[in-house]
Amino acid sequence: MAANTENSVQPETALECLMDRIGEEHGVQDTMYEILAFCSAERTTAEILKHVKELGADSILYSPETLITWLYNAQGLRIVRDEPETVWISSSIGTEAAGRRQNSDRLKSLLEQEAVFNNLYVSILRNCVIPKTKEEIEEIIEPILQAGSTGIYPAYFIGMLEDAGGLRWDSKWHTTENGVKLLTAAAS
Repeated sequence: MAANTENSVQPETALECLMDRIGEEHGVQDTMYEILAFCSAERTTAEILKHVKELGADSILYSPETLITWLYNAQGLRIVRDEPETVWISSSIGTEAAGRRQNSDRLKSLLEQEAVFNNLYVSILRNCVIPKTKEEIEEIIEPILQAGSTGIYPAYFIGMLEDAGGLRWDSKWHTTENGVKLLTAAAS
C-alpha cells in the first residue's frame, strides 16, 4: 500500500471528508472511531484486529481490515512502516476526528444520564452561544433551579457541560461546536 500524505488536502476539508466517510457507514461508525482512538499510538494490524474483537465488533458486516483501509484512504490512518508487519498510527486528522467524536458522545451521554435536567442544560447551551459570565448564567437558570427545588448550585451544571465538551471557558463561557450541533439536532 502506498503511503498517503496528510497534507494532500486542506486540513479542515480533509477532516470533514474523513468524518463524512465515517458517517456514511451506519453500523460501524463507533468501531471506526474506536480504531482511530486506539491508533493514537503505533499499532500493528494484528493489535487493531484484536482490539476490534475485544470491543465485540467482530460480527460487523465489514471486516476490520476493510475499515482500516477505508480510514487509511480517508487520511485518518497512516502507515508508519510496512515490513515485516504493517504498523499504523492515526494521522493528525484522525486524532482530531476521534477527539470530536468523544466530545460529542460525552455531551449526549450527559443529557441521557441526567435527562431530568435536559431543559436546563439546553438553556445554558442556548444562552452561551453569545458568551456569558458565570453570574449571567446563574441569573438565567436560578429561577429554574428554585422552581424545581433541586438544591444543586448552578456551578454544577456549568462544570458538567464543560466536562462533557459542551462549554468552554475563554474569559466567558462559550457554547462549543459540539454544543451548537446538539442544539441544532434538538431543534429539528
